[in-house]
Amino acid sequence: LSVLGTGGKCLMTPPEMVEGKLPVVAYNLGGVVVNLLAGGLCLGLYLAGPRVGLGAVAALIFSGVGFLTALVNGIPLRLGTVDNDGYNAYSLGRDPEALRAFWLQLQLNGQMVQGKRLKDLPEEWFAVPSDEGMKNGMVATLGVFACNYWMDRHCFEKADALMARLLGLDSGMVDLHRRLLLCDRITCALLRGDREAAEAMCSRGQKKFMQSMKNFPAVIRTEYAL
Repeated sequence: LSVLGTGGKCLMTPPEMVEGKLPVVAYNLGGVVVNLLAGGLCLGLYLAGPRVGLGAVAALIFSGVGFLTALVNGIPLRLGTVDNDGYNAYSLGRDPEALRAFWLQLQLNGQMVQGKRLKDLPEEWFAVPSDEGMKNGMVATLGVFACNYWMDRHCFEKADALMARLLGLDSGMVDLHRRLLLCDRITCALLRGDREAAEAMCSRGQKKFMQSMKNFPAVIRTEYAL
């Protein structure tokens, strides 16, 4: 599954939270540590062997890629489409609500990997955060999941009304999620026969996003509806 703004994601189902705590720094920086180790190993191979030939060039290139990836993913950054692991590791330990949101998102992803649909999961998992809570990017993702839940329940009017409200907030929702919710709003407009509203949401930027995410289920559904 390709996600715009990432080189790929490796997720693990987290342990249960203990007294509201989770080893979030170790979880988020695991990939950074592996990249540093891989970069160091490749650099060691380059320095230990003859520094000529394709093998030496490959070792040097992989070393550079390992260190560069560790920096890009480890230094706390908000990259527009998604927050990197360094930012998550830095911010989650400061906000108990965001930490619980992070835990719940990983649980939801784990359930979906096992073949379960959102509509089959407990409704209380999809409580919509407060407007104040939505200002936090991690908590805002729960609002996105709530919209996805009502879409999967085929409660399209309820889903569309919720999406319209959340998209109208001054929130911490990342652009990736905003664009995906717009895809679902386009689908909802077409389902009620309002092609004019659907076309109004199909801006140049939205079309470009949909092309870059053409293999994502929500985008495929919207393209089919169009």
